[in-house]
Amino acid sequence: MDENTLDEPARCFISYAHADDETFDGPVLQFKKDLEGQYEAQTGRILHAYVDRADLEWGEEWRDGITNAVLNATAFIPIITMKYFNREVCREELMTFYNLTGMRGVRELILPIVIAGAKRISSDDSREVVQIIAKRQYKNFEKAFLAGPGTQVWREAVNEATESLILALESAEKHLAQMDPSSGKISPAAPASPASATVTIGDQSDEDEGELGIFDLQEKLEQVIPEVGAGVVETMAAFQEWSNVAGVEFSKFSDRGDKDPRTLAFAAANALKIPSLEFEGTAARLLTDVARCDAMIRLVLDQMSSINLPQPQRTVRQALAALQTQPEEMKKISREMNEAIENLKMISTVSVPLRKSLVPARNGILALRDSMDILSRWSQLAAGS
Repeated sequence: MDENTLDEPARCFISYAHADDETFDGPVLQFKKDLEGQYEAQTGRILHAYVDRADLEWGEEWRDGITNAVLNATAFIPIITMKYFNREVCREELMTFYNLTGMRGVRELILPIVIAGAKRISSDDSREVVQIIAKRQYKNFEKAFLAGPGTQVWREAVNEATESLILALESAEKHLAQMDPSSGKISPAAPASPASATVTIGDQSDEDEGELGIFDLQEKLEQVIPEVGAGVVETMAAFQEWSNVAGVEFSKFSDRGDKDPRTLAFAAANALKIPSLEFEGTAARLLTDVARCDAMIRLVLDQMSSINLPQPQRTVRQALAALQTQPEEMKKISREMNEAIENLKMISTVSVPLRKSLVPARNGILALRDSMDILSRWSQLAAGS
């Protein structure tokens, strides 16, 4: 056996929508294999590239698994198409990695690869998951995935991805090795990463929170958790306002008499435009805050548990318990959001103007549903399970 194979293997997680893999005739597993081979060829170090949560044995509490993965410098490679953003599981993986790597000052571990829809990825998109990819200087491998494995353009793309992965892992491992596990801060004897900077919850910037230690994060959490509760109230009020206007406008279709349905659709589109945009905005802010707060909670509890600090753990869990008075209500809201999405699919077929006016509402519903799904799991964290 080569003695170099005894070194600790490097690790990365490849996130993708399975339907995309089928569209491109199953190239993801070949990409994984080629990436592993190129990495070992260039570094002499084994790379374990995972394409499924089951491979990593994260189980249902996969967010805790991602916390440990980030602390052990596991890279995250999302294979992006516009379909990726429609998959809840993909959105959750991306946002969880994004927030955790930011808090540890290692955002370089996120290495997006776009294989379709690059022209539609913009930092001006209302969805944070799209903004994240736009800000991460993604690799455009559309031509490589169209050409397929074994082609020259494919081999060049794999080589480019490998070089980026090597640099990212070297940088992250160096940074994390300098971190004091008892505080979560860079050791005073070691220079802080120049990319590290503090940012507040809800900030849309792409800077890291790597200078915040565990106790800083705990203090911040105690302030932010009640703010999340207020954000839920604000978002639900915006949804109710949109729902009220939608109910009035959609009822006109069933009672239209001899009125032209196209005229009714145009009027409904105008009436729904502002409520849809306002709901989308509040829901997007809520999801940003909830996702980042969730990452902070898991990181703090994990670190405090590893250094045996029970009292601060209890303090965080008490703050969570204060917010988690109605977990079943949150699950109910999530179910209602699923029903609302299905209803929108039917209504949006009436006319193009109406369909366009409903796009922000659909984005808002998805964001609110994702937020409720995260919040419903906090009851388990509050209980210490």
